[in-house]
This record gives sequence, C-alpha cells and structure tokens, in this order.
Amino acid sequence: MNVVESKIAETKSIIFDYMTLVDTMLVRTLQGAQEKNWDMVKEVINVLEPEANQKKLEIAQECLGILALYHPEAGHLRCIIKMSGMAGDLERMGDLITKIALSTYHWRDAYCINNYPKILEMAEENRKMLADVSKAFMEENSLIAVTVIQHDDRVDELCSRSIKQLIKEMNKAEDVEYLLQIMNITRHFERLADLSTHLAEDIIFIKEGLVPNKDKN
Repeated sequence: MNVVESKIAETKSIIFDYMTLVDTMLVRTLQGAQEKNWDMVKEVINVLEPEANQKKLEIAQECLGILALYHPEAGHLRCIIKMSGMAGDLERMGDLITKIALSTYHWRDAYCINNYPKILEMAEENRKMLADVSKAFMEENSLIAVTVIQHDDRVDELCSRSIKQLIKEMNKAEDVEYLLQIMNITRHFERLADLSTHLAEDIIFIKEGLVPNKDKN
C-alpha cells in the first residue's frame, strides 16, 4: 500500500465512524422520544450534532491534504473527491436528525411518536439503508449499494401513506400545529433516505466510475 492508499484508508475509517455517529444520533432520538427520555434527545441536540459537524470538517481537511500533497490521479482522485462530498451528505443527515430531535423535544407534551407506526417504520428503514451504505462503502461493494437505491422506494411509500393519514387527522382536529410538526418529521425521514441513496450512488461511482441510472435525484 503506497502513501496515497494509506491516506485514503485513514479517511475511509473516519467516514465510517461518521456513518456510525449518524446512526447513533438516529437511535438515541427515536429511543428518547419513544421512552420519553428527554435527556437522551437533548444529548443528540447539544452533544452529538456538534460532534457530527466537526467530523465533516475533519474529513474535508483530510481530503484537501491528500489532494495538495500527493496529487492523486484516476481512481484515487475519484475516491477522494467523492469522499469529501459524502461528508457533506452525512452532515446534512445529522442536521435532519437534529431537526427531528428538536421537534420531538419541543412538542413532547402534544403527541407521542409511538402513535405513528409508519414514521417509526420509516426510521427503521433508514437505519437499514445506512447500515447497508456503511457495509458497501467499507467493502467497496457496488451490489449492496444498488440495493440501497432500490430500497428508497419503500421509504417513499411509507412517507406518502403517513402524510395521507396526517391530512385526514388535520381535517378533524381543532389544533393542527403539532400535526404539521409530525408531517415535517415524516418528510425529514424521507430526505434521510434520499441522502443514503446519494451516498450509495457515490460508492458505485468510486468503484465503477459511473453514475447509476435512476428515476430521481
């Protein structure tokens, strides 16, 4: 392994840690909301989210350092550029999870997330997608990445069904503000799945040097 490959391997390890951190944020947000353990939810907002932002900066610095010092070419260059972009997507995922945590915390007396099983199912589907993305990335496995892209349709379906349910509830409710918050959470989970899909596309590009065909961005 030459010095560029060694530096890339180090950066890949940081990105894998970043993916693990994002999953931890999601798990603690969901567990805290379901168990009404608001200290756990606040930890996501006050501790883990700043840590996630710092990870993004660390990866950007690593990628820039490799480009500046070693002038990589071909597949190595493709990998470094995409890893920098993946860090940006992971930061956006952390931001979305933080928004979910904020909504569940500030509206904790208005609703219980356990009453919305489709949202919980969306969350679990997101965790599966992120786990597969992590595996595909570390193993450089394009086939696993393709299954992540295909899995996004399931989250879209759950999102559509959840929003239809929420609209029905709004038509009967006197106060719809908290229902709008739940709708926002639903859309945040849909966007999380989109970002996992984008990560999977980046993995395919790193491995194969091509962008997979897709129906949507």
